[in-house]
Amino acid sequence: DRTLPRHICMIPVSCRFEEHTYDGLILDINSYGAYVDTDESFPTGQDISLSFFNPFSNRHMDLGGKIIWSSTDGIGVSFNDLSRARYIW
Repeated sequence: DRTLPRHICMIPVSCRFEEHTYDGLILDINSYGAYVDTDESFPTGQDISLSFFNPFSNRHMDLGGKIIWSSTDGIGVSFNDLSRARYIW
């Protein structure tokens, strides 16, 4: 959702989907989703879990989501549980 501003950041993140784990960087984030820097594309529609320490709220976050777009530069993730994602700030 682009109605909320995205917060620019460089947060290390561990992404898990199917049997794969990928370590990357969240480059921007809000309560609805995040942009994760990658060097490969991932299948859109895929469920994904993001695990990271959030410097904005000073807490560790484990959030599930769905890959809503993908390129060789990054993926867009829409968070599933917006009630938990609101604790990003």
